[in-house]
Amino acid sequence: MGEITENTPGLEPKEKASKRNLPAANLDLLTTAKSVTEKWRNTPAITLIWSTADNLVSKTTDYEQILTARISEGSRRPVVTNQLKNLDKQIDVGIGFIKDYLKELYNKDDQSHYSQYGLIKTGNKYIIPADRDNRISALNLILEALDRDGLSGRTYGAAYWENIRTQYLPLKQEAAGMDESVASKVSAKNVLKEEIKKHLVAIINVLKGNYPDTYKSEMRAWGFQKEKY
Repeated sequence: MGEITENTPGLEPKEKASKRNLPAANLDLLTTAKSVTEKWRNTPAITLIWSTADNLVSKTTDYEQILTARISEGSRRPVVTNQLKNLDKQIDVGIGFIKDYLKELYNKDDQSHYSQYGLIKTGNKYIIPADRDNRISALNLILEALDRDGLSGRTYGAAYWENIRTQYLPLKQEAAGMDESVASKVSAKNVLKEEIKKHLVAIINVLKGNYPDTYKSEMRAWGFQKEKY
């Protein structure tokens, strides 16, 4: 028989074995944690030196609140993204007409005026930069240049671009705020998730120690039901 090590099948560390009894999905973990806390509160004989059922309740409640807020904000983000994409399309369409206007005004000298409208050369094309901070700057330049060139009253003149600018900046700020908030919530959620897992793993190991022959049925009674996740 070969040397027995910590990696020998069947002799994995208890924590690794216990973690396999935990759900990976956020909502499944929340459901399991709620079941465990309810059972733990009603089973005072099961104790941990370093924590209590009330402590796990508090962490589970915080986890649920952050998870709910994260899901809510995440569901709103695609709406804002689509609104910005639609405005980007309007910018790209409108800038094509501005090029036509400049061609009418300046003939072969039209491209020398492009930079006044926020256009940059990429390859063989002149475009409004894709970066949204640069696009906001370009919108300001466009409105100034339209007035200077006497083009404000055209179909794709001041009213067209002012309408885009009025929507674009708030949406861009809203998107940035959402991303920052979501990132913060994800970080906080992950910290709480690890704390909850630590508690659940400990509870599993206590159950195994107290019910060596029937711990599997005890685990199910506590809410560790692998068949549901």
